[in-house]
Amino acid sequence: MVPPIPKRGRSNNNEDMISELSDCIIIHILSYLDAKIAVQTCLLSKRWENLWKKIPSLTLDSTQFSTSYKLSTFLSRFSDLRDDSIALRTLDFKLVTRSNEDCQSILSSMPSFQTLTSLKLAVNIRPWDSLKAFFPDYLKFPSLVNLELTNLMFRDRENVGYVEPFSVFKKLNSLILRGCATKNNAKILISSLTLINLTIDNNLPGFSYIELSAPRLSSITLTGTPVAILCERSLAFVKELNFDTNTSPVRRTLLNLLQQFPNIESLTVSACALKVVSLNPDWWKHKLLSMHHLKKLKVKIEPSISFPNGIVDILL
Repeated sequence: MVPPIPKRGRSNNNEDMISELSDCIIIHILSYLDAKIAVQTCLLSKRWENLWKKIPSLTLDSTQFSTSYKLSTFLSRFSDLRDDSIALRTLDFKLVTRSNEDCQSILSSMPSFQTLTSLKLAVNIRPWDSLKAFFPDYLKFPSLVNLELTNLMFRDRENVGYVEPFSVFKKLNSLILRGCATKNNAKILISSLTLINLTIDNNLPGFSYIELSAPRLSSITLTGTPVAILCERSLAFVKELNFDTNTSPVRRTLLNLLQQFPNIESLTVSACALKVVSLNPDWWKHKLLSMHHLKKLKVKIEPSISFPNGIVDILL
C-alpha cells in the first residue's frame, strides 16, 4: 500500500529549521534586531555564542535599558567584544533621556566606530519633548556617508556667530536634519565637497538661516517651516527641489530658492505651498517660464487642502 502523500505546507513540529540556516543568513537576520536582543541570542546554543559579534549593523533603543549606566556599559562591552574583522557599517540609535547632561554622558561613552558609513541618531529628552539635546561634535566617524539627525541642537562653541558641524565628515553624501536647531539662533553652515542630497525638516524653534557651501549638491528637500538658504554662488548642480513648507513666508522662500538654483530639472511643491504662491499667478507663471531646464513639475495633493482655482491654467 502506498503511504499517503503529506499535505503541502505541513511540517514536523519537532523540525529545527533555523539550525539548517547558514551563519551568514542568521547574522543577516540578527542585524535587523535590537542590539540587546541580538546579543541575548548567544544563550541559545554553542553555535550562537559568537554570531552576534559579526553583525554589520547596530540598532539601539535606550528604552531597553533600565538605567543610563547599563546602556553605557552595554555600548562599551559591545565594542570590546565584537569581531573587529567585520566592519560595523550602520548605527541606528534612538536615545530617550531625562536631561541633556544624561544624554551627553551616554553619547560620550559611545565608541568612535571607524568603519561606520551610516548613522541615524534621534534624541528625546522627557518629559520635555520640545527640549533638544546638544549635538555630540566630539564624535568622529571618518567613513560616514549617510547622516540623519533628529531633535538635536548645534552650539556655537567659539562665539563666531555660526556653527559648522559637518565639515569633519569628509565622505558625506546624504544629510537629513529633522527638528534640529542652533543655540541662540546662530547661523548654520553646511560645508561639504561631497554632499549630494540634503533634507531639512524644519520646525520651530528651528533654523532661521542656513548657509550652503556644497558644490556637488544635486537634491534638496525642505519640509515644515520655511528656512532662508544663503549661498555664496548659485548651486548649478542642484537638479531636484522638493518644497513642502506650508507657512509664511512661502513665496519669498521659494523665490529665493529658484533664483539660487537655476538649473532645476525636477520641482515638487505641496498643494498648500502652491495655494499661497497662486495668490500672485503672474509671478508664478513668469518664474516657471524662466526655468529653462525644468522637465518635471509635481504637485503633492493633500485631502485637507483644496486645489487653488485657476492653478491648472497657470501650470499649463
